[in-house]
Amino acid sequence: MNHRANPASEIDELLSVRLSRVLPAPRERVFEAWTSAELIKLWWGPKDFKALSAKADPRPGGEFVVEIQGPDDKVHLMAGLFTEVTPPELVCLEIRHRTFEGAAERPEGYIPTHVRAELREHPNGTELTLTHTGFLNAALAASFKGGWSGSLDKLESALVS
Repeated sequence: MNHRANPASEIDELLSVRLSRVLPAPRERVFEAWTSAELIKLWWGPKDFKALSAKADPRPGGEFVVEIQGPDDKVHLMAGLFTEVTPPELVCLEIRHRTFEGAAERPEGYIPTHVRAELREHPNGTELTLTHTGFLNAALAASFKGGWSGSLDKLESALVS
């Protein structure tokens, strides 16, 4: 018989994204890339997507909005709030997904997910640990994992240029 140590932990893992990356820049610069609208436009969005506009008010309760355009020219809006900001080590966001299935039926009109970007000093720059939680199904989490991977590739390129 196959017993699992913690089924709840395995479910949490399926419904979330966790990525780590060492970025070739000091923590302050990586933190700025997460909190400056001009810098967010350089890297936010999956590979082959481009950010059209960004707004960022990096304080708890401050607004976060990024419009990205896919290769099919469709525009996607990522909007929400900064929930925690601790320079230069932590940025937390609540992204409010208005187009997710079931969002329109909710009283608030959106489904929230939560992003946590932890920044630690590293001999080669900054170690970024990104955690994105709150997905309603594993397929959606897997899709966002691919998107975040592409975004972090673009972030790394933006930091070295």
